[in-house]
Amino acid sequence: MDNDIDMAQEAVLLGEVQGDIEAEEASIPAALANPSVTPVIATGSTARSALSETPEAARYGSVSWAEQVELSERPTRRTRRGRRSRRKSTAAMAATPSDATMPSPNLQVTVGTTNKVVERRVAVPPPPRRVAMTVVGMRAPSLRGCPVPDCGGRETEAHAFEAHLPHIFLASLSGRDVVSRRTGALKFLISSLMGARATLAQLVRYGEALGFPEGNEEVSSQLALAMKEFGALFGQSEGPFQVLAHDNGPQALLHWRFLLRVAALLEKSQLLQWRDLFPLSEEERAAHLPRLPEGFDAHFHLDRTSLRLGLKGLSLRQVVQGKDKDSMYPFTLTGGTAVFCDPDTWPEPEELPALREMGLVLAVGLHPKKVASSEQFRRLGTLLSSPDVSAVGEVGIDHTVPPGEWVGQRLRLEKVLKLLTPAKILVLHCRGLPGGEDDALFSLLMHLQCIPVGRDQLIHLHLFQGSMGVLRRWLQAYPNTYFGVGSRADSLPGRRVAVAELHRSRVLLETDSPHFPCKPNRHGTPADLGWTGAIIAPIWGCTWQEVLAITARNARRLYVDGLPPESTGQ
Repeated sequence: MDNDIDMAQEAVLLGEVQGDIEAEEASIPAALANPSVTPVIATGSTARSALSETPEAARYGSVSWAEQVELSERPTRRTRRGRRSRRKSTAAMAATPSDATMPSPNLQVTVGTTNKVVERRVAVPPPPRRVAMTVVGMRAPSLRGCPVPDCGGRETEAHAFEAHLPHIFLASLSGRDVVSRRTGALKFLISSLMGARATLAQLVRYGEALGFPEGNEEVSSQLALAMKEFGALFGQSEGPFQVLAHDNGPQALLHWRFLLRVAALLEKSQLLQWRDLFPLSEEERAAHLPRLPEGFDAHFHLDRTSLRLGLKGLSLRQVVQGKDKDSMYPFTLTGGTAVFCDPDTWPEPEELPALREMGLVLAVGLHPKKVASSEQFRRLGTLLSSPDVSAVGEVGIDHTVPPGEWVGQRLRLEKVLKLLTPAKILVLHCRGLPGGEDDALFSLLMHLQCIPVGRDQLIHLHLFQGSMGVLRRWLQAYPNTYFGVGSRADSLPGRRVAVAELHRSRVLLETDSPHFPCKPNRHGTPADLGWTGAIIAPIWGCTWQEVLAITARNARRLYVDGLPPESTGQ
């Protein structure tokens, strides 16, 4: 009786108005959940302190609560409100309200300052703040879709823990404190979906009613150990440990797919609260969370991508969140070069520091397909004089427009290059007609030498599309050139050969987002970098993770340290 009173008092504190739950297991349908209750739980940074420091986490974290969730279900009285709630359809119960302001659960950001002292080749701005963003690549088409509404990911264990589930349920974790936190997390799940008087056994029956598992399912040795520890609370520490087609014990709730199916019926805000309620300690994170490869997107358009995604303002976090999420190529985005080459969307001088704070290197220029007024050229000069801008670009020539416009492109290129100083990196755009890529590159090379651009100039040749012949000729004239490659690197045999023969210390990996998205996405983002690396990997004969590591090191050497490529060859 005292326990019932305590649980009822706790329901009042949480603001619950949930009706009582039907006692018999057989009468618990899939539509029993009532997501209208939203307990007030600490989220985000407020939930990342120690368990004992957060009252809400402490409320759900007591092992003694196991006494309330014994396997037998206590009969409870029926109420008019409870009968009404049971009439609601499953679709209505699973509906999730839109919540555009909520941060994506798939994006983790850690900010720190790097004060590495290096010998600089040129006077570049101080290194940007290093912003690590956990992002993911293209979706795996052969897998089942994630049951969480509006997620767009795939139902894999990696995706489940990356996007939705509390890390406290990782099978590799063990110990009494872990069992306590898992119990508290399940208590929150029950309270949110079924009311404070519901039991673990009722949650198990509820999960089985959702269609998982489809049959008996074996578990890993790590999960079997976790199930044994958890079952000891109820006197069920003997095996065999597996997830059955029906009549499971509470241990089945530790299976990631079982948890995901049930948690998918939480409201979006509740799901985020649940995920962040019991964070791992730094030691646990280091020991049990996989270390993702790091990537640096050497060329993307933050302004264009934001417009394509319908975002207000410029935010790398929002751009990455706009990407459909899954876990085929997960990586950590540690930096990128944001290219502003459209006069109408050039940033204001006062916006530059904030962009740098995002961990971005900034390039400002005039795309060859764009024109600028005299006033805009003066504004460009002001932007390029800022120490927050590291590069001039992208600028160059583009022969995909009518030939009558080519002369104007060269005149504008000369005008922009008058603003180039040795302290800035030159980002070049060069596109030829189909089959005429080498002709366009030779034309641009001759033009640069006539202006002239100095031989020692640091150059980033964006999305290189030439052959080995033009590559050798280019390096004879400008040995301090890096070559950008992207998702089109394997589109032509000659281009594949050039990418394969390029010295890897000269290669930069680019998404050029919002252009060239990975299917089925309509718009690219820097989150496509892992997918782009996977296209380069077979050309190099290595893994996509190695491609990201090599090109990230090259990008930091150019854009952070201001140094030429390590190799003096091709």
